[in-house]
Amino acid sequence: MLNNNNNINNYIWLAVCTALITISLFLAPGCGQISSSTTTTTLPPSFAVYTIDDDKASATQATGTYTSLGIDSCDHVYVSYIGNGCLKYAEINNATWETRYLDSGFGNCQYTSLVVDKNDKLHIGYSYFWYYPPFEITRYVTNTSGSWVISGVGSGEIEKYPGWYVSLALDSNLAAHLCFMEADDIHFRGVVKYATNASGSWVITPLERVSFRMNSADFTSIALDSHNYVHICYYYRDDTCLRYATNSSGTWEIQTVDNAGNVGYCSHLAVDRSNKVHISYYDATNGTLKYATNASGSWVTTSVDYCGGDTSLVIDNQNQPHISYYDYNSASLKYARYIASSWETYVVDTDGVGMFCSLGLDSHNKAHFSYFDYSNTVLKYAVQQ
Repeated sequence: MLNNNNNINNYIWLAVCTALITISLFLAPGCGQISSSTTTTTLPPSFAVYTIDDDKASATQATGTYTSLGIDSCDHVYVSYIGNGCLKYAEINNATWETRYLDSGFGNCQYTSLVVDKNDKLHIGYSYFWYYPPFEITRYVTNTSGSWVISGVGSGEIEKYPGWYVSLALDSNLAAHLCFMEADDIHFRGVVKYATNASGSWVITPLERVSFRMNSADFTSIALDSHNYVHICYYYRDDTCLRYATNSSGTWEIQTVDNAGNVGYCSHLAVDRSNKVHISYYDATNGTLKYATNASGSWVTTSVDYCGGDTSLVIDNQNQPHISYYDYNSASLKYARYIASSWETYVVDTDGVGMFCSLGLDSHNKAHFSYFDYSNTVLKYAVQQ
C-alpha cells in the first residue's frame, strides 16, 4: 500500500524551496534588477487552460507535482507527473485527457523527467522512495516494447539515498542518459552522478561531490548534442554557483557558469541545433530568473524577470530560447521568449499556479505547459492559442 504521510504541507515546503529558497529572499537587497532589454506584458486571452487530473486519494494528498511534458512528431502532448505519491502520465486522446498510473507500488515517487523519442515512444526517469529503510531508487520506465517496462538504474538494488533530482535525455540510438544526485548519508553530502544504458547495461559515473538539501531546488538537468555528447548543469551548493559538466572533449570537464551571488537553483539545460548550450536558472541573491548561454564561445548571463522558480527551458527551430517559470510574487505561471534581440514575458495562468512547471514547443513553435495548481492541488495544462 502507499504511504499516505505526504500531506499538503510537504508540497508547500517543496514549493517554497524550489521557488523561493528561503523567505529572506523576498527582502534581498537589489532584488529585481533586470536587463533593460526585458519587457513585461500580459497577453490578451491567448492561452487556453485545462485541468488534466484532479484525482486525489485523500484530502492530504495532491496530484500534479514534478511534471514533465513531451510532444511527439504529430504534436500529440504527454505529461508525466506525481499523483497521490505515484508515477502517472497523461495524454490527449480525441480531445480528452486520459491518465494512468505507471508505478503505484509501496513508496513515494518524485522528480519525473519525460522524453518522447523519434518513434513517438515514451521514456521517463524518476525516483522511487522506500520508507523502510529510507532509501531512494533511480528508476526508468519506457513503452518502447509496446508495454510499459520499469527498471532500476544500475544494479536495480538499493544504494544508500540515491535518486534525487532525476533528469533524462536520449541519444540518437535511443539509449537513455540520466543525471541525478546521490546522497552518501542523511547529512546532506552526496555526488552528482551520470548514468547511461548505451552499452546495454547501466553504467554510472560520479561527476562531482556536493552538498545538497533534500526536497529543495538543487536540480540537475541533462541534454545531448548532435554528436551524442552529454551536457549537464546543477546547483553547486558549496560555492552557491551554477555548474556545468560535459564530456564533449572526450573526458569529463566541469565549469562554473555563474557565481555572481547565490545562483543556480531550479536550473534547466537545453542544446540547440548548433550544439550550443542554454541554461535557465534562479538567482536567489536578486530574486530573478536568469539565462546563460555559450553560443558566443564563452558563457554570457542575462537577467530575464523579477522572479523565476521552477524553470523549464526549450530551444525552438530558430535556436531561440523559451522559458516557463513560477512567479512567486503573484503565485502565477509565466512564460518568457527571446524575440528580436529582447526578452518578452507573459502571464499564462494565475491564482496559486505554476509550481513544478514544464514547457514544450510543438512543430509550429506554440508553447504547451504542464504545472501544479497549488490552490486546488491538481494538475493543469495550458496551450498557446
